[in-house]
Amino acid sequence: MTLLGAAKSYGNYGHKYNVKFHLYNNNSTNKTVKLYLASNSVDATKTNATWNGAIKMNGSVVNVYTTLNAPRQQRSTWTVPPGLFNVTLDFYVPGMITSNQQLIFETN
Repeated sequence: MTLLGAAKSYGNYGHKYNVKFHLYNNNSTNKTVKLYLASNSVDATKTNATWNGAIKMNGSVVNVYTTLNAPRQQRSTWTVPPGLFNVTLDFYVPGMITSNQQLIFETN
């Protein structure tokens, strides 16, 4: 079996993902971490290419909808205490989506 990248498989249609991230805060104070789903395909003049679906994050379901002219959607904000904090993402990539989606973590 050969696995193909998102561009070669036209978006990895029909795949279910279960991803666990281990966020480690080595500071003595809490940090705020934001999670975004974004596309690296951007064109403000077009609205026809979309990614939409539900993502389950640490047990909570949120809807995601990105387009070429609104390519970045904030999906969650966490207060991460000193030490280890786990984030689990479950999502299914349906057909007819925009490929080149990416997860972005941002902290203060």
